[in-house]
Amino acid sequence: MNEQQIPRRGRPRTGVTPKRNIRVGHVWDQAAAIAEARGETMTAVIERALHSYVNRNRSIAEALAADAAQETRHAG
Repeated sequence: MNEQQIPRRGRPRTGVTPKRNIRVGHVWDQAAAIAEARGETMTAVIERALHSYVNRNRSIAEALAADAAQETRHAG
């Protein structure tokens, strides 16, 4: 089998952000009602919350990025 015939692993390249599945309790309904009243999507609400979470934990995020970069340099 040559390189062109090797099956790819993972999600195919679609140019679309992958969907995520999560379990959320009653807070989802509250957030959805607020989002609708504000004319926002739940996607926008969740992305904003995740960005805020990452920003509040910036030192951890930066350390993880540095570790990943170091592993990439040593893997090649």
